[in-house]
Amino acid sequence: MASAGDDYYGCSSNECYHPGGARQKYKFGKNWPPYARPVGCKEPYMHKYHRAHYWPYPYMCDDRSVIRQVVQQQSDNGWMNYTTLYDYHFDASTQELNQAGRLKLQWIALYSPERYRTAYVAASLDPRDSEIRLANTTSLIATICGSEDAAPPVMLRRAQSIGTPAEEVYLIRGAYLLSTPAPRLPYQAYGADAPEAE
Repeated sequence: MASAGDDYYGCSSNECYHPGGARQKYKFGKNWPPYARPVGCKEPYMHKYHRAHYWPYPYMCDDRSVIRQVVQQQSDNGWMNYTTLYDYHFDASTQELNQAGRLKLQWIALYSPERYRTAYVAASLDPRDSEIRLANTTSLIATICGSEDAAPPVMLRRAQSIGTPAEEVYLIRGAYLLSTPAPRLPYQAYGADAPEAE
């Protein structure tokens, strides 16, 4: 008889402490089963019942944790992409933020979630242009927030734009609207206006 205080029942001894499930055994020169399994003493019946009763706990907890980490990493990467100022947010000659860039920077500084409130500046191929962009963005975000202490951080990031400039979208949409034919609905008169049948 096993009681609650026994090592075998509680499985507190080193020889009996193994994960649940079948044990690997060596017979006829082969390991059964051939994949990695715990070896040692058999699992007590109370542990088998406990494992079956609470299945799939705790075996699913690690899997869920990994999935949550992957989803969180994807979310962080998405926010980093969304709070990045790309080449088309800057004037090509002066490297100052254009109107779209200023509006996006204002949204980042005032309305983005606090956890993701960091402005990233896409680095240019020319290091001098990158420094000018960073200085202009840092100065403007301090102006938006009222002081440098209240302003969120601005960081340089090597990134390639994955979006389409608004000007290009506007031209494509305008060309589509100009090429749309006028709608023509079929019309057939009824009642007094209908032509008489011959």
